[in-house]
Amino acid sequence: NINHFSIIYKNPIFKDLKKQRNKCCFTIRKAKKFYNKIKMIHPKNSIHITNQNHKQLFIIFNHCKYFYCYDPYTGLSNIALLCGCIPIIQKINNVNEEEYIRSRSSTQYENIKKLPGYAYGIENLEYAKKTLDEGKKLILKQDERNYENIQNFIKNIYDEKYMNNV
Repeated sequence: NINHFSIIYKNPIFKDLKKQRNKCCFTIRKAKKFYNKIKMIHPKNSIHITNQNHKQLFIIFNHCKYFYCYDPYTGLSNIALLCGCIPIIQKINNVNEEEYIRSRSSTQYENIKKLPGYAYGIENLEYAKKTLDEGKKLILKQDERNYENIQNFIKNIYDEKYMNNV
C-alpha cells in the first residue's frame, strides 16, 4: 500500500480582502515548456508577475480580478485564487480539462472533473466566477491533508515494524 506524501505550503498571508478589483495580472514563467506558440490573451495594461515576494503578490492578487496564467503548473494560480483573483489557465494543446486536473496532482483532485475557481481556458471563466469560494475551500482542505501526512510520516519513522519493512 503506497501512501502519497505530498506537502503544499500555503503562507497564511494569502487571503481575500474582498477589495474592489479593477486590474489584471499575468505570468509566463515555464510557459515555453508547454506551448510551441504562446497566445497572449491578457489586457495590455496587466501587471507582469515575475519574481515578486509574498507581500507584493498578496497586494497584487487582492487588486486584480483575473490572473492570466501561461504556466499551467505554477503555484501562483493557487495563491491568486486564495486572494480572490480568478486564475485563467491557458489551455495546453491536446490536453482536456480532466487530463490537466489529473496531471496537477494524483491525490488532491482525484475525484474532480472541473477545478472550482479556475478557468481552464477563457471559455470557462463564468464557471470559475461561480465556484470561486468552492475553489478556495479546496485549497484550504489541502492544509488538513498536509497535517495528516506529516503526522503519519512522523509516526511511521518511529514505528519499529514500519522501519523493519523498509
